[in-house]
Amino acid sequence: MYFQHFRMEEERHEWEASNNQLRSDINLINVIEHLDLFYFNYRIELVNRFLLQKKAMSLPEFNLAVPELTELLGKSKRLDITYKIFQLLNQENPSGAEVLELNKILQDMEDKFSFSTLDNLFAYLRSLCTLSINAGKTDFITVLHEINKNNLEKGYLFLFGKLPFHSYLNLVQVALRSKDISWAKEVTERFRNSILEPGDYAFSYKLNLAQCFFEENRYDDAFDSLPNVSSNSHYHHVVRRLELKILYELKSDLLLYKIDSFRKFVERTALKLLASSYREMDLNFLKILHQLAQSPPKDKARSARLIKRIEEKKFIAERTWLLEKARELG
Repeated sequence: MYFQHFRMEEERHEWEASNNQLRSDINLINVIEHLDLFYFNYRIELVNRFLLQKKAMSLPEFNLAVPELTELLGKSKRLDITYKIFQLLNQENPSGAEVLELNKILQDMEDKFSFSTLDNLFAYLRSLCTLSINAGKTDFITVLHEINKNNLEKGYLFLFGKLPFHSYLNLVQVALRSKDISWAKEVTERFRNSILEPGDYAFSYKLNLAQCFFEENRYDDAFDSLPNVSSNSHYHHVVRRLELKILYELKSDLLLYKIDSFRKFVERTALKLLASSYREMDLNFLKILHQLAQSPPKDKARSARLIKRIEEKKFIAERTWLLEKARELG
């Protein structure tokens, strides 16, 4: 959009310059201003992409300094919001309140921006929430759920009228972690036949169903609904962790064997398939779960130690559930 505006002003300048009567700036002020808007919008957009990627993986250091934009801020709503996203991504510990505030601004601007622009901007908020959750900031779970509900209703999560299977799974998982079980079940059933990738239909539906049953404490139904392990490395780990959680709740004799089996899998294969942070999340989950499984009931001291260990881990999968189980020991 900004490039088109720049080109229009540039064409007007070329026309006026060819008929220059020395009576005006031949549209140069507008050309320069629109060039700045195009350049800085695009530059900060690229910086934001880099910052998001840098939060998810190790990247070389790069000078990401953004110039002072005092004269431009307020002239472009898109630039204002892109710059706010930059400020959030550039913070070590952005707050959920700041993300919700920006989410509200975007919702209020829905009649000002194109669908594709809003889709792109909301995607930044969802990604920032996900990365914050993975880093242990569980307050972002409800923030992400609120964004997800709006984005699903407005259609930002769809491609070609279908819901990508990873979005279908993520919506339900986040809703369940927010304890919104009824919404998770509704989404599971409502979109079960609207998955973009038909080959993943059976897997994604069964996994969502199993997770809903688990949150309803229907552990036998959850176990029976577990899908076959996915070839997708991420969801392979999701299924294996859910299986272990079910076995823990059922007090199954298979639990310790399954923990050891999954740990060997993570140690031997995850180096090739997973980022180091995700590998660490799984290994920390398995370590704490093993300690929980071997803990006697009604041991307040051990409960407190386990809670402290979980809270100290920067990367650990299933943090909320592990904390709940550790508290139950006391």
